[in-house]
Amino acid sequence: MDKKLPIGVSTQDLRIVELVEQPSPHLMALGAPSSGRTSLLRGLINSVVNQFTPEQAQFVIIESKYGLLTEQQELAKRGYLLAYSGDKTSVADAIEKVAATITPRQPKLDDELTAAAIRNRSWWSGPELFVIIDDINLVAPGGAMMMNNPLEPLYTLLEGRSDLGLHAYITGPAQGFGGARMSNRAYKALEAAQAPVLLFSGPIAEGVLWPGTGIKFASRRPGLAMLVNPTTMSNEVIQTPHARPWDDG
Repeated sequence: MDKKLPIGVSTQDLRIVELVEQPSPHLMALGAPSSGRTSLLRGLINSVVNQFTPEQAQFVIIESKYGLLTEQQELAKRGYLLAYSGDKTSVADAIEKVAATITPRQPKLDDELTAAAIRNRSWWSGPELFVIIDDINLVAPGGAMMMNNPLEPLYTLLEGRSDLGLHAYITGPAQGFGGARMSNRAYKALEAAQAPVLLFSGPIAEGVLWPGTGIKFASRRPGLAMLVNPTTMSNEVIQTPHARPWDDG
């Protein structure tokens, strides 16, 4: 993907901070209620729609609080929506469409694969697929460490190749992250994918989130978050945009 998706402005030098494709095209955002997580997702949806046609980008939106209901309705009208799930009963169907789109893109040597094709991703064609999951613990409580987890096919894809056009932007609660980081299935998959982490406002009582780093949640105004690189543990505080719902003015 040669287009850039801005997620905020650095509070240190006021530069635009963008998501990068490597080492991971995914993003995890954690925070307390009303800290800016859903607004972040809405801003990312806006960026994609402003830069891609429906032939170039498709969305799968999974939520339970209907915070993105207006967006999914408009995305469907414009031809951008592959699937939507607003309750637990439809999650499996939505994820099945994700797997059906991405799994065939896995490279195979019998497809006359070349090193050049790997570098420029020319062995597959089709739209970039953006999977938006708002508050994953409401969709799959506790990371759903159980059999028949409807999100398991997505987790498997997250732990695989990063050059198949899949982009997962997932939010979750700040409460309990410190203890669940190494056991929650969703968090483990995103960490395996080296996904950057945005820490919105959250309880300091969670303590150090990654041993030896000193990185903790803090009380922050809505939209302000610490962006953490999980590979180097470098971090910076950024102000994410306040993206209004599409039916708000």
